[in-house]
Amino acid sequence: MASAATPSPSHPFIIVAGLPRTGTTTLTTALSQLLRAPVFDGGAASYSGAARTQRRLLTLVSHFPVRSPDDRARVVELLRELTDGYAGSSDIPGSFCVGELLECWPEARVVWTVRGREGWWGSYGALWRGVEGIERWVGGVGCEGRAGGLLGSLGWVISPRLRRFVGFTVGMWGKAPEICRFSDDGGGGDGGGEGKRGGEEGREKNREARGMLGSVRFEGRNVFDLRNHEGLYDAHAAYIRRVVPEEKLLRFDVREGWAPLCEFLGVEVPDVPFPHEFPRKYLIEGLEVLVRRLRRRWWALVTVLSAGTGVAGWVLWRYLSRWLGQATQSVGL
Repeated sequence: MASAATPSPSHPFIIVAGLPRTGTTTLTTALSQLLRAPVFDGGAASYSGAARTQRRLLTLVSHFPVRSPDDRARVVELLRELTDGYAGSSDIPGSFCVGELLECWPEARVVWTVRGREGWWGSYGALWRGVEGIERWVGGVGCEGRAGGLLGSLGWVISPRLRRFVGFTVGMWGKAPEICRFSDDGGGGDGGGEGKRGGEEGREKNREARGMLGSVRFEGRNVFDLRNHEGLYDAHAAYIRRVVPEEKLLRFDVREGWAPLCEFLGVEVPDVPFPHEFPRKYLIEGLEVLVRRLRRRWWALVTVLSAGTGVAGWVLWRYLSRWLGQATQSVGL
């Protein structure tokens, strides 16, 4: 992760407010090039950031959703600590803390990355299957991980970093529906091609989605069951429309390239190709490699522990045998 640097005072702070897998990584790279300063990527920081940063993110999740002035003050404080010195913020938690980030940076502008629903759903599903694969081997902090008993305990040994990553990711997404609030109008779509459902059919589908989410909560349900995420795309779209003033907002598809983004930011179009980062193919391949490594690490650890237990048992048996022999001799048996 790039070290923080003071962004140019000529540019306001930029909030990338799209859901993960809508082109947020690509836009993060593009903004870093345009503004010549690093952008805080919350998703990357939760995965590969320093332990201190990961713990801050876990603390932030514990104050969500905001229900009191104290919660809000703490969230704003943590967001400022995480983003201070950066030119912008991207990915979670920022995509669900847009109002709080606007409080941190009142002059900020918001770029809302969007994507076709089917393409996003396929990529998002691949992401969650990967997170689930990691969670099976390391458990999670701050979430109801299913890796219990020995496996869950060994998660701290196998990879403390990934254990914190899973805790933050599952914890944040587990509260996302409540943050976004499912509407009663048939999906809460943005009216801009994001798949808004209309009429009685839309209202029925939205009722079904809210039912699966259990009054817009994942608590007590399997967060890895993708059926429990249906309706979130439209709900997040409505959330963005609700919290961001229209004059501060750019709805942006990364396939549009430099022109609309540069116009919105008031900068010249650079003479370089628009980036394309972290496509689904790389996501899937990278997650598969990671899970294989975790599996090998877990089995190596189990082998070492088993061998250690065997040696300890043998030493104990030898000690007890000698002690019993001496005790038998002392009583003349």
